[in-house]
Amino acid sequence: MKGVRSLVRKLVARLKPGQRKSVDFYAATWIDEIWVRSSALAARRARFAIRMVISGDRTTWPEELAARYAEADIPLEWAPTVEVLHSLGMRVVVTASSGIPRSYFGESLARLIHMPHSLASLHAIYPADAFDGCDTLFAAGPHHTREFQALGAANGLGPRACFAAGYGKFDVMRTEAPAKSIEQGRHVLVAPSWGENNLLSRHGLALTETLVEAGWRVTLRPHPSFFVYPDGQLDSILVRFADHPSVAVERSTGGSCALWQADVMISDYSGMALEYAALRSRPVVFVDGPRKILNPHWEAVGVPAVEIDMRERLGLIADSAPEAVLAALDDVGNNRPSMSEVIADFLHDEPHVGEKVVALLGTVIAETQR
Repeated sequence: MKGVRSLVRKLVARLKPGQRKSVDFYAATWIDEIWVRSSALAARRARFAIRMVISGDRTTWPEELAARYAEADIPLEWAPTVEVLHSLGMRVVVTASSGIPRSYFGESLARLIHMPHSLASLHAIYPADAFDGCDTLFAAGPHHTREFQALGAANGLGPRACFAAGYGKFDVMRTEAPAKSIEQGRHVLVAPSWGENNLLSRHGLALTETLVEAGWRVTLRPHPSFFVYPDGQLDSILVRFADHPSVAVERSTGGSCALWQADVMISDYSGMALEYAALRSRPVVFVDGPRKILNPHWEAVGVPAVEIDMRERLGLIADSAPEAVLAALDDVGNNRPSMSEVIADFLHDEPHVGEKVVALLGTVIAETQR
């Protein structure tokens, strides 16, 4: 850690004051802000002059968002249109948002850096051109580097810069960890993906009823988009289990308490399953169903999709029937897999991702000034 901080100081010292102001952190919607938050805060501590720029509907921003950046003395800009983005003169941009064309930032842009907002694959669960605008990747795991370069080759973009950075969201999530592990027994976290055929939309109510009847305490952690775009199954669960002592709903904006307390997770193809396994070294029950594929040609890219490839290594796969999921919960609890080697296959386990990103930014900025 001391070595990284020393490198940060040396790199910052090499930059002229005018060069320090060229780093902007961008989120196409406030939901994507958490993945770059620790990097923005670390850059400010390292005396980079930066901005946090967010697009989308400002009325949906959490109340604490503005206060967080005001306290850190980081300007928070709202950019509701491409015209506003152009006017900001952004030169080096770091974003966890996908599907962002370079043209959004105008002619001033020199580098567009992507930090993945999921540990899942870049080439299967996103459209084929989702990262074409990015020339640099701060990879969360080794698979991201393989996917990013393979996508570039498949889309005729050629080699692009990749750096091992780690998963920015973990900096925030680790601050929410209890001082010691909380063992509560028979507590399951249900964390579905977002999109067509996700676990919650297909089986949420029936699965929750079965788990509660079997004596499990259930915490549902829907993807943030469930609260932006209403879902009938989630609404049914909220009505059916209102004030029920064994059922809780955890919003991602409210912290990650259940992630640190649950004995096991149930998921489908969500990147949250990889987060849980990496942070807790605990198993996941994956409910089988239609795969979440937004790039129909992903197999032609030539690398496996981590959210598919890792399932059997991280736990058990169950049929979608609630009874089958219940049986898998008992089996996986009795046969917990050893995960340390598996986790290394999909995560650069950096203890302080923000600090690492600042060091990498010093390198990138220096390259743009040559």
